Amino acid sequence: MRNGRSTESGAVLVFAVLLALGLLVLGHALLVLAESAYVTSRAHARIVDQGAVVDEALLNALEAGWAPWMDSVPVGRRRTERTGVDGADSTEVTWRRLATEGWLLTARPLARPGGGAAAGRRLVWVMDAAQRMEALPAVVSVGAGAPTLVAGEVSGDTSALGIVGTPALGLLELHAALAQAGALDARGSVAPADAFGACDFSAMWNWGDPGQSSRPCGSFTALRGRVGDLTIDGGQGRVVLFVDGDVTLRAGAAIEGVVVVSGHVRLVEGALFRGRLVAFGGIEVEGGSSVVGSLGAATAALAAVRSSLNARLLLHQARRL
Repeated sequence: MRNGRSTESGAVLVFAVLLALGLLVLGHALLVLAESAYVTSRAHARIVDQGAVVDEALLNALEAGWAPWMDSVPVGRRRTERTGVDGADSTEVTWRRLATEGWLLTARPLARPGGGAAAGRRLVWVMDAAQRMEALPAVVSVGAGAPTLVAGEVSGDTSALGIVGTPALGLLELHAALAQAGALDARGSVAPADAFGACDFSAMWNWGDPGQSSRPCGSFTALRGRVGDLTIDGGQGRVVLFVDGDVTLRAGAAIEGVVVVSGHVRLVEGALFRGRLVAFGGIEVEGGSSVVGSLGAATAALAAVRSSLNARLLLHQARRL
């Protein structure tokens, strides 16, 4: 009887020891699992943090817009800058020129303990003034089937009339350009505006003072726009103009630069335009009025305002890879 109780007690003891060992092993396994989950969570958080740093670096580079150094980077070459302070926020931002207007923007985190986020990339279209003007098919470009009535003169350095598929300059759509251009009233006369020897760039009808380089507004090129019809009642100036509507130049208005219009353009009463004109809804040039093509004048005007235009373009045309 005593031997049976002893055997039973021994079995219970063995079971208790095995149970304790099992619980110990299970506890250790749970501890290892918890530590592993913690490490994984920390690593994931680090990757997320570095991903946010990369996205911020890309956004900052895009918001900076066009910079003069871009003209000096040949196709196939790159420019690299380091941004942020030393540590987790430090990134390497590289602009690689793939084509005249095509760039690959890359941001790479420099501080990546234990791996971390991969580099972020964007394909970016950056407008080149010369290429945009050379891409237009004619002095005056109209939409397919748009009316053209030319009793005056349309002449210049390329074909007089050509067809375009949309009122845009490459990827620069009309609505994006209007968002950057200074808004005009429906009617006005162009004239330089200066005070105390300084050009007033904000005056809506100040479109510079072409041919008067010694004057305060002599080198100024205006960037203007309007949603609605526009009438220009005389005066002279240099402008890059975007209009979602119809445009009339009259009363001897003499304008040079680039004009992109979704509607119809009329030149009457001795009006003159020099440069490149997109009149998507058609054009009428009355006798005594004229359009004179000038690739040089158009390119110079567009180049003068491209910093403002490209600030918008970079943000809206960037494509994630």
